[in-house]
Amino acid sequence: MTKKESYDVIMVGSGIGGSTCAALLAQAGFKTLLLEQNNEVGGACSSYSKEGFIIDTACHLIPVGMKGLLGKILKRCGLKNLEFSTKVNTHSAIRLLNTEYLPLTLSPDLFTSPQPQGLFKALGFSFEEQGELMKVMFKIFQTPKKKIRQLFDEKVNLSTFLDGLTKSNKIKTFLSWINGLMFVIHPNHTSAGEFLLSFQDMVLKRDGSYPIGGCIAIPQAFVEGMKNYGGIVRTNTKVKRILIENDKAVGVELDDGTIITSEIVISNLNIKGTVQKLVGPKYFESTYLKKVNNLEESGSAIVLKIAVDRIVIPNFASVHLFHTDDFSTLIEKFEDWYFLTAKGKIPPDPGFMVPIPSNIDPNLAPPGKQLLIFGSAGPITSEKQNWDPWIKKYYEAILDFHPEIDDYKIFMDVTTPSPTTGKIPVATNLSSYTGKAPVEATALNPDQSGKHRISSQLPIEGLFVVGDSAGTDTHGIGTQIAADSGWKCAEYIISKYKLQ
Repeated sequence: MTKKESYDVIMVGSGIGGSTCAALLAQAGFKTLLLEQNNEVGGACSSYSKEGFIIDTACHLIPVGMKGLLGKILKRCGLKNLEFSTKVNTHSAIRLLNTEYLPLTLSPDLFTSPQPQGLFKALGFSFEEQGELMKVMFKIFQTPKKKIRQLFDEKVNLSTFLDGLTKSNKIKTFLSWINGLMFVIHPNHTSAGEFLLSFQDMVLKRDGSYPIGGCIAIPQAFVEGMKNYGGIVRTNTKVKRILIENDKAVGVELDDGTIITSEIVISNLNIKGTVQKLVGPKYFESTYLKKVNNLEESGSAIVLKIAVDRIVIPNFASVHLFHTDDFSTLIEKFEDWYFLTAKGKIPPDPGFMVPIPSNIDPNLAPPGKQLLIFGSAGPITSEKQNWDPWIKKYYEAILDFHPEIDDYKIFMDVTTPSPTTGKIPVATNLSSYTGKAPVEATALNPDQSGKHRISSQLPIEGLFVVGDSAGTDTHGIGTQIAADSGWKCAEYIISKYKLQ
């Protein structure tokens, strides 16, 4: 095997963390090569075309768009080729089974304007509970950074924090639902500090967004930025292993045996997959291996992507469906969702987060047709299994809200946590894009958040991991924390490996 090429940086994977970091390093002057095993960039934040529809691989909404880190990255790289719609923030709704859609706008006004009287009354809140909710939300929004740092330091979980704010189970249920959307873990396991930081950012900035062109538009924009500064991108190129010599990363070997050298190697595969598969455990001390292997993951998701030949849900950019007539029962249902799925059992009353991309960007569906993306909880697994019972149950639950979907359906694609052994056609599985199935590869629990979060810098010179699985003091929801990891890793590399 001969050495054919050499770069300053090799990025393995083009998810949000990888594309962010690669763009920033190329902009800083590093000779950068990005390698992606799939035929499209983006990892779990990708999209594909089918019968005139542009369909997201997974189920995504962007809590903060141009007013947050994503906008900051675009400005740093001088990019103007990505546009966000803020309809998510202003055109969303909640619906209980057998009720009408209730408009929902996540902003401070939600808890002070005339709107919440109707919304929360419909959800079963008494007048007194509405007043109590307003007080609780003001306390959350006004929690200072010093107090939040203390919550991180003391490893306080969200349930404990909420117990100190209110005795109302209904208020706790409402906030637990929001937490589940954000982090896909139970409030008992959520870092209170991370919830406060992310929730304040999401609500106070009023910038809930969705990218025009589908979710793939975000990594595509970053990759284009990388190319603008001389970076090279290769898709359909699988890395077999990261090369280590004398405790230093020196490059990669591709599946075809090609060797490419570099001073720095960054993996956008999750940290467990990087350590165990791309590098190999023999290069790490036992204490570090134990730390990596014991990292907890969030819940996963099953996503039903349904194309219909007419408009089923008008007006809204996203909706949230609860398979119950009584909002107050959701606290028990949360227990079902979290603990049953953790055991690989199908929850009896699944709820759904439903982005409606074609209501935001009409170009994502043919005229008069609609794309509906239903995301719900799934078990954590990367092993092949029969997903047919899960898909059947979730589809039937969707029809309880909109039975007409069965008549108007053009096709249904499904994203599962792992490959399927069943009969129902499955378009994609998350593990093929990310190496693991969970929504957050390193769950944002008190032991794994803030300064307690595992570092992007591995204990091998020149070797890093970016994405939602690593990055000390990285923060945010989904794409945000992945981007923050890429940003902070790039800043560290730029400062340490200064170009001559």
